Amino acid sequence: VALGPEVNVLNEGLAAIKEGYESIMFVFNALEQEPGRALIRAGVEGGVGLITRVPHASNVLTNNFTQSFPPSDHRSLRRKDWLIKAKAIVDEYVKPISDQLGITLSQLALKFVLSYPVSTVIVTVTSVKELEEYVEAANGSYLSPRVLGDLERLYDELISIRLSQ
Repeated sequence: VALGPEVNVLNEGLAAIKEGYESIMFVFNALEQEPGRALIRAGVEGGVGLITRVPHASNVLTNNFTQSFPPSDHRSLRRKDWLIKAKAIVDEYVKPISDQLGITLSQLALKFVLSYPVSTVIVTVTSVKELEEYVEAANGSYLSPRVLGDLERLYDELISIRLSQ
């Protein structure tokens, strides 16, 4: 079952797991870790396939983010202030982590998701170059427990608070 952006994603996901669905699909990325982390825990326990999407948080977790896009673009569904705040957080706190690891921001975003026991991650690819970059990120070498913990703490202590205001 594909869980959308409605308010009860956690409850819907938990109900789908309890009902015996084979897999659930939900948004999960470094800027939107909940309810994803809770769904991952429950899904692993329930033996459900975990399909994650939007790993780049509407392009905020890439080097290609722009605030101008057509009304038909999926990013127009987001609050503009969320995008602006998220980009500022990424520039100040997340980008330095990717720089320190010697990987692109896009690769960090994918490695973050793939460091969890998920079945797959759905990405949007617009060029062969992007595809190659994403494939390189999915090389089986993901984030260390320390880096993953740093990103989880960053979310818990800062990101979730700032982006919900």
